[in-house]
Amino acid sequence: MSIKNRFNSGVMGKYSNLLNFIFAVVLSSLAYYLSTELWIFAWLAPLPLCIYALETSVILTMCAGFITHFIGASNPQAVLPSEIFLFETFVNAVAFTMMLCIFRYITIKRKWWTANFVFASGFTAYEFITSLYSPNGTVASLAYTQASNLPVIQIASITGIWGMPLIHTGSGS
Repeated sequence: MSIKNRFNSGVMGKYSNLLNFIFAVVLSSLAYYLSTELWIFAWLAPLPLCIYALETSVILTMCAGFITHFIGASNPQAVLPSEIFLFETFVNAVAFTMMLCIFRYITIKRKWWTANFVFASGFTAYEFITSLYSPNGTVASLAYTQASNLPVIQIASITGIWGMPLIHTGSGS
C-alpha cells in the first residue's frame, strides 16, 4: 500500500477535503485582507485559491471563492457607508466566484494554455465595467493595494489602473 493510499484511508483522509478548504480560504482571505496594508499580500492571495479550485469540485470552488473574497474585502478601512460597502462586497464576491469557476472549467475541461489569462482578464474586465456604471467608481479596485509599491505602480503609468488587477490575478493563476 502506497503512502498516499494510507494517508487517504486513515483519519486524515476523511478530513483532508475540509482541511484543504479551510487552508485555502483562510490563507487567501487573510492575504486579501492584509493587502491594503502590505502590498505583497495582494500578489500571494489568489495562489492558494486557484490551486484549490483545480483540485476540488465546482460547488466547493464556489463556496471557497465567495467566502474568500467576502471576508478578504471586508477590511474596516472602507471609505463607503456600511450598507453600500456590504452590498458592493457581496456583488464583487459573486463576480470573483464566477471568474474562479470559469478559470477552473477552462483549465480542467479544455486544457488550454491560455486558461491562465481567463481569471485575470475576466476579473479586470469586471472591475472596468463596474467602474463605468457604479456611482462609487473604482473605490473597490485591487489596484489601490499597490499604492505604496513604487516600482509596481509605475506599471500603472503605462497600463492605467486596469493593468494592476490584471497582473495581480494573473500572477496567482
